[in-house]
Amino acid sequence: PVIYAKLERWLHRRMIVVLGNSERVVAQLFSDEGVPRDKLVLLRNGVTVHELPSDERRAQIRSELQIEPFCVALVIVANLIPYKGHMDLLEALALLPAESDWTVLILGVDAVGHRSTLERRAAALGIAGRVRFLGEIEDVGRVLDGCDIGILCSHEEGFSNALLEYMERALPVVATAVGGNTEAVVEGETGLLVPSRQPRDFAEALEKLIADAQLRHRLGGAGRDRTMRLFSQEASVEFSARLYRSLLHDGSVPADLLSPE
Repeated sequence: PVIYAKLERWLHRRMIVVLGNSERVVAQLFSDEGVPRDKLVLLRNGVTVHELPSDERRAQIRSELQIEPFCVALVIVANLIPYKGHMDLLEALALLPAESDWTVLILGVDAVGHRSTLERRAAALGIAGRVRFLGEIEDVGRVLDGCDIGILCSHEEGFSNALLEYMERALPVVATAVGGNTEAVVEGETGLLVPSRQPRDFAEALEKLIADAQLRHRLGGAGRDRTMRLFSQEASVEFSARLYRSLLHDGSVPADLLSPE
């Protein structure tokens, strides 16, 4: 509502500091929300970095998830909301070569009743047997450890923790080039970026990774290195601590923490 938008902009101009978790969000806060540049701070999300599973543990997890040894397991962690692009994903999967050996695990809450629509579409496309809806999973990391490719097909994003979680588990990523996705994923280095709402482009990227285990390994390793360097929980906490210490000390934001123009 217009009145709330005006109130929000009025409040933004009176904040000591306003945080954005991606360059895209920061730019939007400046251009659309009226936040002064000298109050904007880019604070990236951080994830906990764990040890990767042994080959034996990975094989055990895949067995528990009923994934065949040579099947390429795709995974998407996103609530079942239309703008998350699950329908685009199904259309893309239906375009993969018939001989491709893959399955997709879909994790996320179905808060709006979208699952039934997706299930019907998967059946109509003839891929229902390869599409598995696992719902809300408590131990997402365990599922990721049994998979080969992480997927995000959203039409819009701020900054997705799912991408960081994929990369932290050394999964190569196929994601839409929207919002902060382009800041998390380096095209051709840690994953593949494709236009939003373009199933054929998404299918081509998936086919490329499904067919090339060495490429998956290279991109996944680079993604884990990037996450440890830029998106670790330790780095995020230390950044936050520096910011709050300075604010408590004299109410200022260290110059090197301010978002660059």
